This record gives sequence, structure tokens and C-alpha cells, in this order.
Amino acid sequence: MEDIILEVVYKFTKRQMKQNIEHLLSTPETLASSLKPTKIRTTKPRTKKKGTAHSIPDDEHRCQGRIWGGEDSVCLQNDKWNYGERCKNRKMDGSLYCGIHDKSLTHGNFFESPPHDHYKKYTYD
Repeated sequence: MEDIILEVVYKFTKRQMKQNIEHLLSTPETLASSLKPTKIRTTKPRTKKKGTAHSIPDDEHRCQGRIWGGEDSVCLQNDKWNYGERCKNRKMDGSLYCGIHDKSLTHGNFFESPPHDHYKKYTYD
């Protein structure tokens, strides 16, 4: 079956190629235009955009969402366990959270207990 398909494809492409060549030879203008050198497009080298340094908003305007900062973000400070870090984005007007944490608060509010216990595995007694 595969041989039959290959033979049909070969005959079809061979016939198409022959028709294209005959067409080019029958019209000299077409042949000449196909032999013209084509313009090579060059692209401008990309320049890096100079971005502004990201600054963390003051506590009043900072999102209250908790982010997972890795194993090192679970630590004991002043006899209290800190679980994760506080989000560094600016909170939206009329909300306690930024656009990301307003939609999904996976790790909870930074100033409240975490909504799950997976931080506990990094603590020690």
C-alpha cells in the first residue's frame, strides 16, 4: 500500500514540475523575472530597552499576598515562624492585593496563618 502511495505522489510531483518548467520556458518574461536577484531583507539589530529599576512600594501600598520564596523563606524570627515572603507588587486601588493575588490567593495573606500546612515540613522544633 505504501509503495502505491509513493508512486502516485512521485508521478503527481513529476508532472507538476514538468508543467511548471514548460510554463517558464513558454513565457520569456516569466523566466527572466524568476532569474532576477531578489532583494535580501535585513533586520535591524535589536537594542535592549532600558528599563527602570523595579522599586518595592511602601508598606501602605504593597500587596499583602504571601509568596513562596523557597525553603529559605521559612525561618524563625523573634520566636515566631515566618512562612514565605510578602509580595513585592503594588496593590490595586480598593483592594489589599495586587492583580495576581486579587484573582488567586494560593498561599494566603502574609499577615495571617497560611491556609495549608506544607510550610510545616521546613520548620524544626
